Amino acid sequence: MTPGFIGDSDNVVRYVGRMKILDDGRLDSSAFMLRPGETGLSVNLLAAGGGLDKAQQIAAVRQSIHRRVGRNSVFAELNVGEVKGQLADELPNLSFVSRPSLATSRFPQPDPMHCEILGLPTYEDDHALLIGDMLAQCVSRLHPAIPQPA
Repeated sequence: MTPGFIGDSDNVVRYVGRMKILDDGRLDSSAFMLRPGETGLSVNLLAAGGGLDKAQQIAAVRQSIHRRVGRNSVFAELNVGEVKGQLADELPNLSFVSRPSLATSRFPQPDPMHCEILGLPTYEDDHALLIGDMLAQCVSRLHPAIPQPA
């Protein structure tokens, strides 16, 4: 995947650690807020086409993501077009951009599906909490970060 904009029909997933999952299963809005110093919110593109089903798409993200995933963590799925539509009034310049990650000593595999959501307010901005809530409401599905035994 080359760097570029992600289409409205595409889906992405955001890794959410267990500390950001509320007791009722909803996701804390802070899971969708930029941390200090960040300019984009890290997500991964779910590969469209190629005959992959959803389980295979999530498995591909698990293999390439540049982070250690926790047993009780999840991947929160978002549709790009729905997010843009829901946040259009608040963030008219919101964009999803492909930002593949190169291999590192810690993560020897590249992450070609890595993307960022750009145009979000900074963590210190009072608007960030509202936007985090709005993004959390756009989640269409949660996937276990580590496959559950059958």
